[in-house]
Amino acid sequence: MKIAYFVMGPESSGNRMMTKAIESAHDFGDGGYNLPLSRYDWKEKWKDLSKAPERITFVRSIPTGSRPNKEWFPIAEECMKMESSGYRILPIVLHRDIRYTVLSQLKHGHVLSHKEGAGNISQAYEHIFDQLSVIHLFPIVVKYERFVTSEVYRKILFENIGLEPPQMEFFNANEQY
Repeated sequence: MKIAYFVMGPESSGNRMMTKAIESAHDFGDGGYNLPLSRYDWKEKWKDLSKAPERITFVRSIPTGSRPNKEWFPIAEECMKMESSGYRILPIVLHRDIRYTVLSQLKHGHVLSHKEGAGNISQAYEHIFDQLSVIHLFPIVVKYERFVTSEVYRKILFENIGLEPPQMEFFNANEQY
């Protein structure tokens, strides 16, 4: 069965880094947010689904979009589209220390205050887990700090999701704060 790795988490929690790590093990992905997932017509993209890639990777930060027009992405709806196109969904949720997540959100203009950042993070996790549970999907939760600092952690995680360990360099972005 085809696999769709669906990486998600609050903004600035390491979603793109995780997606790039997964993509290092196969060909097709959305690491740069280039694929407009909410408008993606799976069956139109691959009229012959037998020619669709065996493994695909998508990333979505929650909420998504730019201030002030942030959206709470319809995770369940998009997962159902993927499943109807023959993909087994493997949701991967990133968790990063809230202090550094908020500092990164402030630095990148995702939020205007610590309070807004902390509130968005809390809402993001509620949204993610509510949306996934409605369609009976339970994610692998990845701790950002362990992922970027421990080769053993990465190796075991990737073995568990059926991939070779990522072949890229990692850095702990928390250290800049």
